[in-house]
Amino acid sequence: MALTAHSIDVLSEKLVDVAIRMAVGFKVRNFKLKTTPSSFESVIGKALERASKQLPRVVNGELHCGLCGKGPFSRKGLYLHLLRIHRYEVKSLIAEELQRAETLG
Repeated sequence: MALTAHSIDVLSEKLVDVAIRMAVGFKVRNFKLKTTPSSFESVIGKALERASKQLPRVVNGELHCGLCGKGPFSRKGLYLHLLRIHRYEVKSLIAEELQRAETLG
């Protein structure tokens, strides 16, 4: 079963908060998706891991945004910045990673 463009869009929207939380080091609450088959859990995990690594950047021991370079931020500040300013960019990044992870298997 392959992910369609629509299902990738819907899934990436649901995973934005999870990816940002992973990026800044916050605890990730149980994010099991009821409609996602268990066969895609590893695909989703890989995509989230790769996407979340691109969001923060550490410069001289301080957190900066990996997308626009602004900072320094506290963890909470970076979380809010990414969520409010870069939400759609993060969604697109997750969608790209989901497509890449699915094609790689």
